Amino acid sequence: MTTEDDIRYGLTVKAREIARKNYARKSIAEERAKHYIELVREPEFLAYIKGLHMGEPSQAQQVVSFESIEPAETTTNTSESNTTPTQARKSTHQAEFGEVNFDQYKPRKWGSYVELKDEKKEIAKQFETNAPYPYLIEGDKGLGKTLCVYDVAHDTNTHLVFHACSSGTREGDLLGRTQIDENGSYFELGVLPRAILCANKYGKACLYLDEVNALEPEIQKILNPVLDDRHMVVANNKQFILDKGCNLVIISSMNPSYYAGVNQLTEDLRSR
Repeated sequence: MTTEDDIRYGLTVKAREIARKNYARKSIAEERAKHYIELVREPEFLAYIKGLHMGEPSQAQQVVSFESIEPAETTTNTSESNTTPTQARKSTHQAEFGEVNFDQYKPRKWGSYVELKDEKKEIAKQFETNAPYPYLIEGDKGLGKTLCVYDVAHDTNTHLVFHACSSGTREGDLLGRTQIDENGSYFELGVLPRAILCANKYGKACLYLDEVNALEPEIQKILNPVLDDRHMVVANNKQFILDKGCNLVIISSMNPSYYAGVNQLTEDLRSR
């Protein structure tokens, strides 16, 4: 008979294995493994798993593996049809996607940009037409690059998905990462699929990547399929594609290359 110690050991080993498989960076993998182990060692959780082992071995095997958990069947009626995606989350290893709050991307007025020449009108053209290429703004800090983009987004009533790039930006920030809450695990989408979904929902959206040349070269390459004619990304084994007729305006800003802590744009990124 499987003892509680055996279950605890098996879950601990599996938690570490899942963390190592899903997170390449050692510090993050260790942090997530610690979080998973704390979860699987909870007395209430262990008692539940042990009960499954004693009563229904086949289900217990599914829970311990963490890779083949199937959602329990639930009865629903019409009055429950308004259940939110968050409430309906499944505790699966191949986690479903968390709910995206698009209200945070509504166009807002943050200030009034003062034009030096006609740069605001130039950027506004990107919002009004289906521009064939993304737009790159290069200039010293403090000139109002970000304020200008926010101002145009407000004037054109365009939802704006913003991301401040840095040397610490990782694949999870751009594509997404698995998260755990009281309802189980889910995949929190990164900024790229969020921007595509936002554009599909409202017909038009703007993705603004601030200081894009602060990204490491290997991270810059993740942007390529969004910037070229594909207009898509793959996150958690699902393809997010810009719908036909929808417009995703992509604008990036960068500081001059002689600034400290910045990288050169890769050739493939700059060509796009």
